[in-house]
Amino acid sequence: MDNSFSVNIRVLLCQNCHGPLKVSMEGGYFDCEYCGTTNEIIPKSNVEGETPTAGSAKVTADDSAADKERERRRLLKRQADTYFIHGKSSRYSMISVPKDLKPLVHVALSDYEKPAVLNRIRAEYDRLLPRLQSNAGDKTARDDLEHRCFWLSQALSNIYTFQKNYLLTRAVLEATLEAVQDPGFNYFIFADLALSALNVNNGEAAGDWLTKWFWGATGQSSSAAESTACA
Repeated sequence: MDNSFSVNIRVLLCQNCHGPLKVSMEGGYFDCEYCGTTNEIIPKSNVEGETPTAGSAKVTADDSAADKERERRRLLKRQADTYFIHGKSSRYSMISVPKDLKPLVHVALSDYEKPAVLNRIRAEYDRLLPRLQSNAGDKTARDDLEHRCFWLSQALSNIYTFQKNYLLTRAVLEATLEAVQDPGFNYFIFADLALSALNVNNGEAAGDWLTKWFWGATGQSSSAAESTACA
């Protein structure tokens, strides 16, 4: 089984080469296996540890392929419904992608095989993520950074998924998850991580991410989290 999406490991991005970097929850110094750069990683904050409750979504490793496919389709529909719900513009819908980023985000859905597209999106993401991680600026500036980094991460993870570079998909999503504070963005990233785990046929990991999605991302029930994301 591919364990690249296990919730028991932490995968971020090398600060030099953008390669996937497996690190500990406690942080410390970690050498990139691709470029050799030593990365200083801070401890993971707000580590989710809620115990799954009865009725929470769970996909086990023994689920049939049909069950996994149904769960995948359910998640995709939920995600699509929220992105495009009634054509309404919200912070979490495709309509709300910052105007200057729309060409990059939209092209990531169609021309993901072109290296130039990946390089442009990656360059902008790598420029903005450290600023977001530094927590600099006022709330308005931070909100704008979160918004931009979220949509760039969606574009990047989409490209890496089509390339079947699942470890980089995980690294981009988790690096963004640790940097953003908006519960709605966290809601979608947890869902993306669950979908990505299903892509590598790790139903157990998908279930673990769904549990975090429903009970850990915002500290509220799944129905409350959905209300937050769809507002």
